[in-house]
Amino acid sequence: MLRDPRTFKASFFLFIAALAFVEAASCYADAQSASAQQNGPYLSNFSGTSVSLKAPQSYNLTVTKSGEGTGLVTGGFIHCGPVCSHAYNSGMSVPLSAIPDAGSSFAGWIGCNNFKNNQCVVIMTGDRTVVASFDVAATTTLASVNINPGSVKGGQIAACTVTLTAPAPPGGVGIAISSDHPDIVHPQLPVVVQGGRTSVVFGVNTFPVKADTPVTITASAGSSQVSGMFTVSTKYH
Repeated sequence: MLRDPRTFKASFFLFIAALAFVEAASCYADAQSASAQQNGPYLSNFSGTSVSLKAPQSYNLTVTKSGEGTGLVTGGFIHCGPVCSHAYNSGMSVPLSAIPDAGSSFAGWIGCNNFKNNQCVVIMTGDRTVVASFDVAATTTLASVNINPGSVKGGQIAACTVTLTAPAPPGGVGIAISSDHPDIVHPQLPVVVQGGRTSVVFGVNTFPVKADTPVTITASAGSSQVSGMFTVSTKYH
């Protein structure tokens, strides 16, 4: 039985069109695969346009310390101390604070975009290194420790004031704070008297007690040491 030539011609053109479609689809898939390898993963929206999903560029911030004094640099995942480097996304602003140890003072920054006293801001436009310098503080003499109120219910916060006999040196001075009942009173650490100032006020956390308990808070800077006392009570006064 002979086929109609027109039917045969139509089938032939449909076959050629199908082959062309398969070839075009294969080329498109190859192009998208190459694009993904070069530019990272992508998504296609409803219009068929590919949208690249590149991971954000990141850079390392490294903190080092110099000088004869000691101290801590902290802020934005940095706690130097033990953690002195971290990766941040491009363009992020990272705030840092320098906190001198007892008997040391903060001397200055190198590598900040902006800084004021012991505060520094670094903008991550590339790998960055910041240096914080600490000096041994000039002789610091402590005058007093006062806790207000003199009696506080356990679980509440008291305010502690440490006073110097003279203004703190430039860069501030670190003050060590301790409690003779660390299970009842946990002072805020560390404490810094800012340069040019003669006192600092900080919070003292207390814990509930079963009986009224007198507690002594001691401040130390080098060989200078002063103490103050207050009571952690079972009730409000």
